[in-house]
Amino acid sequence: MAQNLDELFCYLDALRERASLADLVAQLRDLAIDCDDVASAIRFSNAGYTRNLIRTGTWYQVLALCWNNGQRSPIHDHRGSNCGVRVLRGTATETHLLQ
Repeated sequence: MAQNLDELFCYLDALRERASLADLVAQLRDLAIDCDDVASAIRFSNAGYTRNLIRTGTWYQVLALCWNNGQRSPIHDHRGSNCGVRVLRGTATETHLLQ
């Protein structure tokens, strides 16, 4: 498993297909990362949350998502993709809608 951001990028760059959700969870769970590691991508806006690209490859995008207190993202899904999230500061709340 990746120990730091550079090792995570090596893992992601070596992918030959989309990573499974289980693999993403395993990679992110014990990753040693903090806000200093992605400081150049941490940008907030009073107009709404921001999606700041850190790195992209054939099978992935790594983004810094920045919300001010009380901001929300629109209801959406990640159909056809896998999405792993690692909260570096604060708390994230995800709401699942029943269909």
